[in-house]
Amino acid sequence: MAVVNPPLAALAPLKRDGGERNQDLIPLYGRKWFQILGVLIFVGLIAALILRVRSARLAANPLLQRRQAMKHILALRVTEIDRGLAEGDVRAFLLACRQAIQEQYGLLWETEAGAITSADLENRLPADSVLITVFKAADESVYGGQLLSREKMQELADGVKKELEGLS
Repeated sequence: MAVVNPPLAALAPLKRDGGERNQDLIPLYGRKWFQILGVLIFVGLIAALILRVRSARLAANPLLQRRQAMKHILALRVTEIDRGLAEGDVRAFLLACRQAIQEQYGLLWETEAGAITSADLENRLPADSVLITVFKAADESVYGGQLLSREKMQELADGVKKELEGLS
């Protein structure tokens, strides 16, 4: 019988030293752009989580929804009030004031905004409220053509804004 050499005898021996290392090779996690990208992704995930929690909180709380709607609608009406004041258009000014009052108290009292009348305001608000005065002036303007000076319009606008902003 013949002696068979093992097949591993023909292989080169293992190197015992690693030789020179290439210092130019930097692992991916060690590169600045990769680290910055990781931080941006982390910040994006945190922001998305915060927005999701906030929207879930808003959806579960009708009081917060109503307050947010009141602020949004009031901001729209205040621009209309200011536009009517700037143009000196008494009718547009009083109409915007009336709509602002109706919409704010409609949301607050959980009723249809268009159904709110000056009688409702007189029953629920203090007698010296500027909102009652403005609402009655708006009613008179619709039916009789109320005329107001620019100073009176400015005074009424300031009073309406102050009282309605205090609601939300």
